[in-house]
Amino acid sequence: STLHTQLTKRGRKTPPQFSILNSPLSIIFSPPSLPYSPFYNTTTISTVNIGDSVQTLPNYVFSECSNLLIVKTTCTTPQVISSTAFPADLSNRVLFVPETAIATYKAANVWKNFGNIVKPDDTVAISWNIGTPNATDVKAEYEIVTHTLTISGTGAMTDYTSTSAPWRYLPIKTAIIQSGVTSIGESAFYGCRGLTSVEIPNSVTSIGRSAFQGCSGLTSFNVGSGNTHYSSENGVVYSKAKDTLVVYPAGKTGAFTIPNSVTSIGRAAFLGCSRLTSVTIGNSVTSIGSLAFSRCGGLTRVTNLNPVPQTITSDVFTNVPISSDTLYVPIGSLAAYQAADVWKDFGTILEIATTNSVVSTTVAVVVYPNPVVNGELRVENGDLKAGDKIEIYNVNGGLVVVHNVSNNTDGASITINIAHLPAGEYIVKIGNRAAKVVKK
Repeated sequence: STLHTQLTKRGRKTPPQFSILNSPLSIIFSPPSLPYSPFYNTTTISTVNIGDSVQTLPNYVFSECSNLLIVKTTCTTPQVISSTAFPADLSNRVLFVPETAIATYKAANVWKNFGNIVKPDDTVAISWNIGTPNATDVKAEYEIVTHTLTISGTGAMTDYTSTSAPWRYLPIKTAIIQSGVTSIGESAFYGCRGLTSVEIPNSVTSIGRSAFQGCSGLTSFNVGSGNTHYSSENGVVYSKAKDTLVVYPAGKTGAFTIPNSVTSIGRAAFLGCSRLTSVTIGNSVTSIGSLAFSRCGGLTRVTNLNPVPQTITSDVFTNVPISSDTLYVPIGSLAAYQAADVWKDFGTILEIATTNSVVSTTVAVVVYPNPVVNGELRVENGDLKAGDKIEIYNVNGGLVVVHNVSNNTDGASITINIAHLPAGEYIVKIGNRAAKVVKK
């Protein structure tokens, strides 16, 4: 992002105006001097680019920018600055300068304290000891040019908060977790939006809470086949036995069906998956952890195939507009879901058949053929009478067909032409009962 500076005209009394969008911070249209310290205690800045027109930096300008790790300048002559301009410890920070000015900066007060002073295209890395209980057992190294973070060593990573990882505000495109690392710390990669995929080696036995939360570009995990604690399928992390869904990649888009082997959805498994639009929970799922679908703002449809509503906490769907969402449940379980905490808060709850040809002992309904291949859908229900309606909805809840029953005294099948509808899934609704049908 860019820091925009409004230049001060002669005679104007107001100081330059600044707008900080996101890290890295770049000063591009700079006055010869900054008259005050607009970045004091700005902890989200990781990189600063200083234009060559800047002649001085005020005291404390970046002194409390604790996550500032990279400074780039095009100035060939180091500015005379106070020791308070930057954080006190510069030993693990990198200064990029014009190649011809390296020696000058290495001799200049304050500037010389940077741990690395290099030319713009140099390959250089920043490293931290991040093991626990022994910090030196595990090392994190960030390569600046390629934006690659590598975790190596033998043992466990330390845990972090959502803002405390030392690389939290660095642009990370690739994360490499090497064999030997046994745990991925809590919030370790929180907010690493540039990540698209993560390889989890065989040695990892623990993945901390919120380790990959906010990784909005992450679409796939791949767990080593020899890992004894975890497995992956279609980019999703499960327990080794695939009976627990551990973490779903936040950048994965569209609908998702949880495999039948899963009995438990882990705590915060889908937390922040804002691009998830629809989820089908299998009838084998008996446990759903807290925050499981929290902040899934794009979720509009949930299909729960368990006839017995799972007991869930009030935060499972936090920040999901379920009052306007649709919940589909098995035929015969509508009343149970309408009475169950949290589930009852869905705006629309519909019963849905869970087999291709629907025959129910509690409600004699048959829809066929399923899938529909010739455009004609047949509905049989001996209880239908003249004046009743058969409604067909698309998966977004939109009403696409209304068929008014004119005569069904003998319980014969009713044919509805849906040839005009696009291929896809539809819900055939009769009163409070529904069946799913596929149009080819």
